[in-house]
Amino acid sequence: MMTSAATITAYQTSPGVLYTPGAAGLVQIAQQKWIALFTDGGTAWTEWRRTCVPQQIQAGPAAIQPTVPRRWQYSDTEYSVNRLNVAAANEAQGADEFDTRAYFDRSPTAAPTYAAIGGAAGCLGD
Repeated sequence: MMTSAATITAYQTSPGVLYTPGAAGLVQIAQQKWIALFTDGGTAWTEWRRTCVPQQIQAGPAAIQPTVPRRWQYSDTEYSVNRLNVAAANEAQGADEFDTRAYFDRSPTAAPTYAAIGGAAGCLGD
């Protein structure tokens, strides 16, 4: 069954899909990029950290901390096969902990939280 031209046009011109120029349009693009990265969690997380889009991120029921991790921790494998470089990286960037700033994190005092998103302190664009 083919989708009618009218249905396609109605979808393309709906408020949630129709491109809005300016900052609102950039949010639309960031939202679509985040959706497209659904199967690539690490990249999706990095994009979310960079743009603070989407704004509706909420902690899951099994969350172990109230804030979004500022960086990924090194794996046990990385420590076992690359110990000297991990030690050098930790020396340069700080402890291997979730709340240590990542190299791209330009907000020295605040990490984004689940509640403070969308232009709030801690978004990397701030």
